[in-house]
Formats: sequence, structure tokens, C-alpha cells
Amino acid sequence: MLNRFITTCLLAFFHLIFFGQEVVWTEATSLSGFGVSKAFSTKDSTIYIIKQSKERPMELLIDLFSYDLNKKLSSQISVEGNEINQISFFNNSLQVFAVEHLGKEDELFVYHYDSLCKLIEKKSLLKCKAYGGYHSYFDVSVSPDQKYCAVIGSDGYSPEQKEIIHAALYDTLWKEAYQKEIPTSILSQKKSYNAITVNDNGVTYILKRERKKSADQYYVYCVSKNGSETHHNLHLKARDIIDMRYELDSIGDLYLGGFYAPPYKSLYEGFYIKKLNSEGTEFFSKEYMFNENVINAFNSKKDIKDFGYGLRKFHASHFEFINDKNLVLEAEHITKNKNKSGEMTHVQDGFVLISLSAKGGFQFATPVHTSQTDESHDGYWSSHSHVSYKGQDLLFLNILGEGSKNVKESLPKNAIYHTYKITFDVNGVEKRELQEFNVNLENYALYSDFINRSNLPLLIVKSKDKDQYAIGLLKE
Repeated sequence: MLNRFITTCLLAFFHLIFFGQEVVWTEATSLSGFGVSKAFSTKDSTIYIIKQSKERPMELLIDLFSYDLNKKLSSQISVEGNEINQISFFNNSLQVFAVEHLGKEDELFVYHYDSLCKLIEKKSLLKCKAYGGYHSYFDVSVSPDQKYCAVIGSDGYSPEQKEIIHAALYDTLWKEAYQKEIPTSILSQKKSYNAITVNDNGVTYILKRERKKSADQYYVYCVSKNGSETHHNLHLKARDIIDMRYELDSIGDLYLGGFYAPPYKSLYEGFYIKKLNSEGTEFFSKEYMFNENVINAFNSKKDIKDFGYGLRKFHASHFEFINDKNLVLEAEHITKNKNKSGEMTHVQDGFVLISLSAKGGFQFATPVHTSQTDESHDGYWSSHSHVSYKGQDLLFLNILGEGSKNVKESLPKNAIYHTYKITFDVNGVEKRELQEFNVNLENYALYSDFINRSNLPLLIVKSKDKDQYAIGLLKE
């Protein structure tokens, strides 16, 4: 009897090691015509699920759950203005940033809510000019420790004028540290390509892309907490930057990752990683050409002969620290094609996952074929999600369409698709494990098209009819 008990315990222990962690789920919750867009969490107790409506974009429905996944309340809020620019957490409170179009100018406001989703304050943050139907472009960033909020704006398109970046920085009491204009040498464009991130020292990094026929140019503007500014052109040794993502490390330095191409071509020949400090000085800039196994995974010999050595129709889709020593960079291939009936079909051919060290060292690049076709839902179920869990990067993916032809396992209970967890070892070897979620939701599938800004490893599933959802929290 004792031997049987010991054997059972050992089997349970090895099951935990080899078959991964448990996922604990909430009860099924109604979507009420809204769709999940973002998840946040307070530092100690509450998960916020933000739901938005496509038909009523200025309305939000917010579900609050405790960390043990019991629902606390639901609250619907309406925001004034013409568009919601961003939803963030700042000073451990929910903030909604909205833009109002006021004729010859556009104005960015913030709506500050308490823990019961009641409006505390509406505050104007930045104004920019609008010209002839072309509106301003705003972007917002909150520092990782939520002590600073940085905002930028660009005036609407005005031919023959040089673009001016309007920048401002606020502390947790919404006290303005500075508001300034940053002149650029870039002609005004119909769409501004700006991105912003602010670190815990109040240093704002503004990333700027200038569209050009030969090759786009990239710049970084570094603005200190007191408003002093330096800027630098971003370039590679012999190739053109074609795509870029950004991330901050734990001390607030900026990492840039993306892909490069030969002149006048949109081929991903390889990838790069850069590290810059708060003055814009590069610690390192490293470039790596794709191995043949990556190129050949998505191209035939004829493709290479006709188009050249590189990946076509890919885009940078993910760049993130998974722990203090490692980052992942991803390129994904998604297209829309017409089927035999003339209807548009959403196709995800696959992706390339790249592992890099925090010192810029290359570890592996692994091509992953998924062959996802989604005719019924226009790609709704076919994307994958990254979940950072205890220093690991876990990928979760529904398998459907063409990709499901080789699936031999039985469909899990209540699921409409097979869902797999994908992991990679230190050499980039892929491992797939079928997930049998113990979720109280009929006809569900994994939903990945939401942004997880919480400090928790969360998953979300939705019903086939998209009228219910449930949250899953990864546990050991």
C-alpha cells in the first residue's frame, strides 16, 4: 500500500515536470456585445479586463476579478471625444486617453478612474494642429514602475512643412515636468510613424520612421526628465532597416530589434539588435543573416530564384524580454487570399522565432510552420499568443484549417479546435503539447488578440459564438 502511494506521488511529480503547469479558470462571463482588448492588474489584488465595442468605440465595459479569479464587479463607462487613443494603468489606477477633434486643433485628454471605475478627473494633456481633414497623431507611454507618463503628438499633414514633435512628461499627480516642441528635418507626412516609451528615470525615447522610396529612415530622440533632447539616426552596416520593435531593460536602457533588407526590396534577409542608453549612445549593434533552414522553410528554389534570398510578406510581430538575460524576436507571415469561391481567406503560414541574449548574442532562429487557414472567422482564431512564465516564453496556438490535417490526438472536451503549448529548448528545438483546459465554457477556443499589460501569466478563451469568455491563470 505504501509502495503504491509512493508510486502515485512520483507519477504526479513527473507529470508536473513533463506536462507543464496547471491553468486555473474563472467562470464563463458574458461579453454583452463587447470584445476583450486589454488586461491589467494592480500590484496586489485586482485583474482588470477591458472590453470595447466596435459599434460603440467610445464605450468600455470593465470586468474586475480578484487574484483568485472571483469576479468583483462589472462597470460600463463612456468616454467623450472622437477616439480612444490608449488605455493604461498609471499610479496603480485605470487611465483612458482620448482625443477630441476641435476644428483646427486636436486635444488629448486623460480620464482617471478609481478602483470602482468611477471618474475622478478629466485632464487636458496636449494639443496639436489639424489641417484640412488631416488629424494629429498622439502616443502615450507609462514607465514600468508607473511613476511617469510621457505623451507625444504630431500636427496633421501639411505639405512642404517640417514635422514638429510635441512632447510632455507628467508625474503621478499629473504635474507637468515639461512640455516642449522638438523640430525635425522630416517633411510632414500624411501619416506620422512615431512610437514612444519612457523609463523609470523619466527618460523618454521617441522612435521616428521617415517614409522614403529607396529605404525608410529611422531616428531616435532621447528626452531627459528636465526636457533636454538629443537625437540620432539609426542605421546598419550595409543593409537597410525594414522593421523595428523596441523594449526597455530593467535599468531603462533601450533595446531595438527588427529585420533588414537589401536596397529597394522588402525581403527579410536577416535581423539585428541594438542597445542604446538614455543619451542615444549605442552599447552595441549586431546583425545576423538568416540561416538557409529558415529561408528554405518558407521558400521554394523557384521563389529564391525569382525574388531573391529572403523572407517575403513577413512582419515583425513580437520583441520582448522573457527574463533578465534573454529576449525573443519574432517575424510572422499572414496574408489574405481568395479561395475558389472568390471569398477572402485569412492565412497564417507560420513564423520565425529568434532567441537573443541581453548582450546581443545570437542563440537560435527556428522556423515554425502552422498553415492556418480561417475562412469562417477571417483569422479570428488562427493567431498565437506569447505568455511569459517564470523566465520562459510559452506560445499557445489553436490548430485549424490546413494545419489540422496532421493532428492525431482527440479533440479536448468542449473545445472547437486543438490548442497546443509550444516551447523551445536552448538549441531552438520545438516541442508541442496538447492543452486540455478544464474550463467551464462550451465550444471554446483560445483567444489571443488582446494585450496583456498585467504582471500575471493570463490566457483568455472565448465561445464559438463570441458571446462568453473566461480568464485562465497559469499556476504550478
